[in-house]
Amino acid sequence: MRFKLVIAIGVIASVILAAAALVTAQGLREHTPDPAELGEPDGTVVADLPEIDRADFIVHSTEDRFEDAYKKLGTYLKATYPLPVPGGPLLFALADVDLPEEMQPAKRTTVEVLKRYSPRRIILVSHQGDVWYDSIAAWNDDLAGVSDRQIADLQKAGRVIKEWFPTSEVLLYYGRIENVNKVRFSPLTADGAN
Repeated sequence: MRFKLVIAIGVIASVILAAAALVTAQGLREHTPDPAELGEPDGTVVADLPEIDRADFIVHSTEDRFEDAYKKLGTYLKATYPLPVPGGPLLFALADVDLPEEMQPAKRTTVEVLKRYSPRRIILVSHQGDVWYDSIAAWNDDLAGVSDRQIADLQKAGRVIKEWFPTSEVLLYYGRIENVNKVRFSPLTADGAN
């Protein structure tokens, strides 16, 4: 029970930090205008808001070791915003049916961030060596089946995201570890081929 609570707190904190980074990236600037310029004669304040552009999001896990690899993939794909989520696409693959109650707030927060920005593209990324999957596999004594499960979950997450955001293009990428210190991301089709 305590383990689930720690995971839930970590998930919520990661999503909140990712959303805060997104808001900062959207252009909040440190500027202190003259207070006299802000108010209306009736005491109200009216402010213009920038238009929300249909951004591209790259959804991936929160593992620091892969941070530079995610950035490189995002740059290659011209993805506007990274959206790190504990477990990456696993959060969506489990959706409402299998997702533990403790992780529902993280899923809802991530979905709200995506809804707010009406993404043009949502890029889901999973990779070998993911600590969430490796932990689950070790618990179930099934290390040999990790990659197959990740690919199946990535496909399922893609279907779920496409259902939730039918006007967004959904891309899937799976990273395979090469030579211990490299990861090669390849596009994955809906049927699992890459």
